[in-house]
Amino acid sequence: MVFDITSFLVGIVVGGLTGGLAGILYAFERTADVEESLLKLRKDVNSLDSAMTSNGSPGRMSEEKMRQLRTELDSIREDIRKMYRKNAS
Repeated sequence: MVFDITSFLVGIVVGGLTGGLAGILYAFERTADVEESLLKLRKDVNSLDSAMTSNGSPGRMSEEKMRQLRTELDSIREDIRKMYRKNAS
């Protein structure tokens, strides 16, 4: 009887620990996804900047691409803000 109760309590503690660790790993994965998106956007901005300087003036396609990049950056910035708010709570 004592062994059953002890086993039950140990199971609850281990389950809580496992859940906590899973939450931490999820947060790390989310952060890695955000960093990967930022790296991709940084490469796009660099290539677009190179194209614009070689052409002399931005074209219609470049303006549209810049607008899309700004939208993506705003989205990522909002994701980061949400992550910080979540961690601060």
